[in-house]
Amino acid sequence: MSSAAALLSVRSLSVRYSRRRGPPLDALREVSFDLGRGEFLALVGASGSGKSSLARAVAGLTPCSGTVRLSEASGARAIQLVFQDAGASLNPRRRIGAVLEEVLALGPQPRSSALELLERVGLGREQLLAAPHELSGGQRQRAAIARALAAQPRVLVCDEILSALDTSVQAQILELLGELRRARGLGVLFVTHDLAVARRCADRVGVLHAGALVELGPPAQVFGAPASEHTRELWGARLRWPAPHTRP
Repeated sequence: MSSAAALLSVRSLSVRYSRRRGPPLDALREVSFDLGRGEFLALVGASGSGKSSLARAVAGLTPCSGTVRLSEASGARAIQLVFQDAGASLNPRRRIGAVLEEVLALGPQPRSSALELLERVGLGREQLLAAPHELSGGQRQRAAIARALAAQPRVLVCDEILSALDTSVQAQILELLGELRRARGLGVLFVTHDLAVARRCADRVGVLHAGALVELGPPAQVFGAPASEHTRELWGARLRWPAPHTRP
């Protein structure tokens, strides 16, 4: 993809963490990629490869060097992060409707109502007055997506959002993301350890290793004819992992 056609352009993104003992840790090293409108870009890699650091840096939650640019001015809330633990973005002491209304109130223009947002993600009126702990894991994740959508983002960054969900709920969340990106032109940056999900659902796949982006391309190319030795090892190692949760 040419940078001119990109919704989001990331250039030379690096994240370094200081440590109390020993040298600093370079969690992310000079990572560059583009994300198109309506594109589903999956980022895969082993634990410690830098996936979550990248997600948080793109969303502006982790100090970093390099640039993260949208193709058009869309405000500070144009990139929204959905966490692995939905409770991280939902106030446990507030009802779901109140959480959504709080985000909606920050907008300068009239927006969807809290109920409309919940209905958009497959929930209903009964969840408006529910507290997060009263929802199932799948419902909490849907509510977290609704909260992100309340900010009218251009890019949705999803950090391992399927890992705590069962098979059927995972498939439902993936279907929801597909509907949202087609209907709204959302760019989805999808961080996952599940190579099967990346292969089946992504338009393109990026492979992270030791903080570097070692491969980027269509799933058929990345997994069928990988250019990186690490990608070949990663794809081969999946046979020794537990069966993937998702079968969308």
